[in-house]
Amino acid sequence: WKNHKFRVKDKFTYNVPSKPDYVTLDPDAQTMDIDYRNNFTGKMTGETMFYRPGMRYLPRNRYVIQYHPTLHYLEKDGYMPGFRFKRSYSMLEYVESDLNVGLETKETFYKIAGWTKRPHKSIDQINYHIFDFRGVRGSGLIFTKEIDRNNSVNGLKRMNFGFYENQVKDTSRTHLYDKGRMIVASTKIHSSFFKIKNEISFDFTPFKASDWSFSRIVLTNSFDERFGLFGARFRQIYGQIWSNQNEAPLQERFNVEGAGSGDLYKKSYLRDNTSFYGNKEFFGRYHLPGDANLRAFGNQGLSGVEQVFAITFEGFLTKSIAGINFELAGFIDQGTLTGSKFVVGDKGFNNSTLMDYGIGLRISTSMFGQPLYLRIDKPFNATIDGKSIEKMNDWVLSFQKSI
Repeated sequence: WKNHKFRVKDKFTYNVPSKPDYVTLDPDAQTMDIDYRNNFTGKMTGETMFYRPGMRYLPRNRYVIQYHPTLHYLEKDGYMPGFRFKRSYSMLEYVESDLNVGLETKETFYKIAGWTKRPHKSIDQINYHIFDFRGVRGSGLIFTKEIDRNNSVNGLKRMNFGFYENQVKDTSRTHLYDKGRMIVASTKIHSSFFKIKNEISFDFTPFKASDWSFSRIVLTNSFDERFGLFGARFRQIYGQIWSNQNEAPLQERFNVEGAGSGDLYKKSYLRDNTSFYGNKEFFGRYHLPGDANLRAFGNQGLSGVEQVFAITFEGFLTKSIAGINFELAGFIDQGTLTGSKFVVGDKGFNNSTLMDYGIGLRISTSMFGQPLYLRIDKPFNATIDGKSIEKMNDWVLSFQKSI
């Protein structure tokens, strides 16, 4: 066997004296030494190379360091060239670091994020991150405990617990955050029953160390299954925030049209409405799934709500042609919202029913082992309590699945 660095697949050839009755490849790595890091008397060697999309180079006898250029953009800083560095060891350790410099302001921006897996330890995985994007900085730590990894269908799967903190001093580079300091402790439980994935999370601000005080509970269920050429998927969410007189900040309320501020901010092209290289219309039409997931409401100026119950349902027809998968889908998003509408505390939503529906086209393929995905949705109508809204998103673009 040779581990080809720049190929999608490797080939195994076995020479045996006679036809075997059965073959065991040890998928659980019970007889294989999968971690060579403690086999060296000195430091394990590393191999440095330029990153190529789709690489699956994961040797056990060395670290792999990869790098490639990046180009971000903010209206205030102009183009922000930089580099991304990736350091990994097999499937047990990974760290990624970004460094960019704004050409207009000469300001530096950095992020370090990674994870380490710990086989046969009480904590199976540790994730961490720290960043400073000038005006917004943050850090976080998440511990993961696997519960029942061998049962692929039903049961409790894993638990995450940890914290994250943000300090926002300047919002001139993003419209996704309110100014202030915040620490949030979080616990999330993952389970699966009859092909339905379930998550329940509990969050709160501890120690009076934040400028806001709130608690939050979120329950989500999701399903995605194909039946020949046809398929169906759905997602259901219930979320509730309890807060003091200061309410919860923008970045912690439930976003109406899609993912919340934290998830949007992780994408360099969604950190501000100018981040897609100055194209402000792109942000309003882009849909990153999450929260209430009402995709046609992206340009309504909604501030985020404190209580949400929402369901997204899609039925689809899929067909692969020449290595390209085409999917035609019909969708319905519906939610009942209570809380802030345009300004925090205005109570503009009071058990209000929001709905949109339409069709969409999705195209996916793989190039050099790198998955590529494009989703274009066309909402036909969007309503609040049965009344059609003005200037809804008449088309929606995304590089991610809707659920």
